[in-house]
Amino acid sequence: MKAKTILLTLSLILLFAFVSCKTVEVVQEPAEVIDLQSEAEEELQPQLPEEEPAEAEEQQEIPVEPAEEPQSQETLAWQIGEAGPYGNTVFECEGRYLEISQPMYEAESYDSALEYCSELSSDEASYRLPTIAELISIYTQLLESELVELDYTYYWSSEENEDGTVKIMNFDTGFEGSFFRDMDFVSVIAVTQL
Repeated sequence: MKAKTILLTLSLILLFAFVSCKTVEVVQEPAEVIDLQSEAEEELQPQLPEEEPAEAEEQQEIPVEPAEEPQSQETLAWQIGEAGPYGNTVFECEGRYLEISQPMYEAESYDSALEYCSELSSDEASYRLPTIAELISIYTQLLESELVELDYTYYWSSEENEDGTVKIMNFDTGFEGSFFRDMDFVSVIAVTQL
């Protein structure tokens, strides 16, 4: 009895599986598949304009005028050692062109050096003491190249130290150091940026 029951159960399971899993075959002609595929590809491809003969292109050419460049302010180019707009010598430091003033030898103090610069300043030019980097440029570009004649002495810079001293440079040796503000033998070369 058990064997019959098992056999009957297996038969039902196979019958159920056969009925539920029956596949439907769809038959298409191969030509139809190809036609559908090529139609779909044609619809997806962008439509390119047809090429016109070369003569037609030549007739349609419109001359294009070059766009006007925006006008910019005229930039001045200076040469190291030449006379600047204020009649003194031009030098360059860190990408900037500057012009030196006539030197004042043996200023009474650092404060008198600052006063000398303000006296030189006008509506056209604003003079100041040079930085150490600018003094080095004056020394190497103008003095060593003999483009200017300057006394071989100490010159004030605009850079003050925390202890109240001011950086100086000796144009005799290229020495950089510091002096107290009340030293009375240090000279002045003022500069103005061009």
